[in-house]
Amino acid sequence: MKKNLPHIHRWTSAYKKYSPILSVEQKNWLLDRGSLTRRLMGCSQHSFRVNVVCEGVARMLQHEKQVLNNPSDCGWVREVELIVDGQVWVFARSVVPLSTLTGPDLKLRYLGNKPLGHFLFSSPRYQRSQFQIGRILNSDKELLWGRRSIFTCSHSHKSLLVSETFLPVVFSG
Repeated sequence: MKKNLPHIHRWTSAYKKYSPILSVEQKNWLLDRGSLTRRLMGCSQHSFRVNVVCEGVARMLQHEKQVLNNPSDCGWVREVELIVDGQVWVFARSVVPLSTLTGPDLKLRYLGNKPLGHFLFSSPRYQRSQFQIGRILNSDKELLWGRRSIFTCSHSHKSLLVSETFLPVVFSG
């Protein structure tokens, strides 16, 4: 699996650690519990689309495996770019334990260019955990902020991890 997208490897639930250095706009985006897909679509003047960078069975990163409390090394990993009016705004990585991919959740393997948010927010079955926040410098030495949370199915306790890394354009107003 090719790794083109930046990956944040250090996450913290201690939001207060970053609170003093985050702008109001950054906090607004990073802590919004609603559908990111819906919000990005609302920011679009012309188009919103999902570009799948890579998708398939792959090794989970160690921190992903730990936060999902998953004994298996592999999961269904999907990396996408969320594009607003032709410009990438967000890199997203979803990690789904293979044990989650049964029943109605098998659809997660066949999203293609459809947003994951449509699946997760179209049904009350999935509940979102608290956010963890992280940051990374990209290749242009820009500071990128990210968030991640676990979505857990209230009926089956199956879960998946969604990480979203925001490019500076998101916070420019």
